[in-house]
Amino acid sequence: MEEFNHLGIDFVSYMENIDTSSPMGKVIFTVFSAFAEFELNILKERVKAGLQNARAKGKTLGRPPAKVDTEELLQLRGRGLSIREIAASLQVDKMAVCKTLKICSQIPLKKQGVALQEMTV
Repeated sequence: MEEFNHLGIDFVSYMENIDTSSPMGKVIFTVFSAFAEFELNILKERVKAGLQNARAKGKTLGRPPAKVDTEELLQLRGRGLSIREIAASLQVDKMAVCKTLKICSQIPLKKQGVALQEMTV
């Protein structure tokens, strides 16, 4: 609405009987806006409180981690498959493959049995 005001545009809603070109319409619109902002802030506080409560109770939040067969992933990568092809083959998300490869790249390569150039993502 601030942008509309700067451009000299008035807002008219026939359903709610609001016309910001009149003083009464401006007041009604301002009151509605204030209540909408108030509701939004209350909702944000409740969500934050709920998350804090869940964390305090030890609940894990978010999507559960994908289970990726690391050995099979490394074999597929060693055969030259792309991240997308590996994800499709293992039926996991591409991000799970990338994260697993990042983790795998921190393990000494001799333990993995894979050449260095095969591990580049």
